[in-house]
Amino acid sequence: MTSRHVAAFLERLARAAGGFTAEWRDLVALHFAVPHETLAPHVPYPLDVRNGLAFTTLVAFESADTWPARLSVHGAPDRGSARQDVVLYACVRGPAGPGSHILAEWRHGAAGFFARNSAYGLPPRSALIDRAVLRAAGLGRIVLVDTETELAASFVFPCKPDSAGTRPAPGSMEAFLFERPVAYCGCEDSAHAFTLDHEPWEPAPFRLARTNTPLFDHLYPWFKDAFCVGGHLLTGAHRVEIGPPAPAHGEPAVALQTRLARSAT
Repeated sequence: MTSRHVAAFLERLARAAGGFTAEWRDLVALHFAVPHETLAPHVPYPLDVRNGLAFTTLVAFESADTWPARLSVHGAPDRGSARQDVVLYACVRGPAGPGSHILAEWRHGAAGFFARNSAYGLPPRSALIDRAVLRAAGLGRIVLVDTETELAASFVFPCKPDSAGTRPAPGSMEAFLFERPVAYCGCEDSAHAFTLDHEPWEPAPFRLARTNTPLFDHLYPWFKDAFCVGGHLLTGAHRVEIGPPAPAHGEPAVALQTRLARSAT
């Protein structure tokens, strides 16, 4: 059986499970502006542009227990089962509407991770991820070491935001960055889309962030032209419904939108 057959089998399992339910905790989001012409050739969908710039976001969070969405009963996730995740995505306008094209997802500890990501057409990456709080300086730090390349990226940010978190106002930059209910991943014949449903988030903004990104500069040459425009903190636990995957190519946009809407109900 080839890897393509395995991926197709896992995709059918993910659909049968109705997708997945997870708990994400203590999210840190860092936003980067990129010149449109620099990023566009490397993303398979039209970029969602604001003020003439494209945007990518890096999100680091603690992922607690993940289980099939159609399981009616599940115990509370155990803190000891949580894993550290880092996701990098670009803001796009795909066939089902505005969404996030996932460029990569790293996880510290990969139990069940590789199978789930293969089902969604996204090659996962293993990493060493260290999150720390520099209490004396009032800062947080995330260090990501990719196990394949052995290159690292690090991010330093304030532990306290500039202001309290609020629900994004329609048309605001926060709404542009956070209200993306569809995720896209893969490319060509492996392209998939799925829904991300969660309670309304109230991200709290911060401006100070120091980044050191040789890993991203190596994997994504366009990232050398990106510059950090700030970030958000989203503390506490958040339940997230991850819809089953649907092929993002080969069917009309309306059909894909209908399929995704049905999967989210």
